[in-house]
Amino acid sequence: MAQAPGIQRVDRAMAMVGSAVVTESDLRLHLAIGAIDVSTVPALQSNPETVLSDAIDAALIRLIAGRVAIYQPNPAQLRTRLGVYREQWTDVDLWDAHLKRFGLSDTRLSHTIQRRMIIERVISRALGSPKPGEEEQWRQRYDAWVERERQNVRIRIVSASTATAQP
Repeated sequence: MAQAPGIQRVDRAMAMVGSAVVTESDLRLHLAIGAIDVSTVPALQSNPETVLSDAIDAALIRLIAGRVAIYQPNPAQLRTRLGVYREQWTDVDLWDAHLKRFGLSDTRLSHTIQRRMIIERVISRALGSPKPGEEEQWRQRYDAWVERERQNVRIRIVSASTATAQP
């Protein structure tokens, strides 16, 4: 089906996790941020082969966290993490290009990093941190935990529609 003249798809829903929407742009951002803001949590890592599943797991874990205070990083911790992220760019123009490429502002980046920190805290409280030499066992516990949690939330993968397909 052809698109009407002047209409251009801006984004696309890829999945629903409870009432949270995971979009195509969320997946691109997930890969980009995960490549720079390194985490031991599998759902926060930058893996193109599992990006949709990882983004679904991240949305699921955010639902578990809700607005519970123990999962919320304090402002100083968030500033430190943002500072480490920002230090990856020594050139202001490259930094601005990075933000623009993903439709980020300083505020949106801050919210994105804060969500990642919340996910890490949920996982840390549920499973602890992986110990050196025990990463595989920890990953198996993580996978089993996520699978149990997935059973408690409605997750729908949105299939591509021919009506919204781009040439």
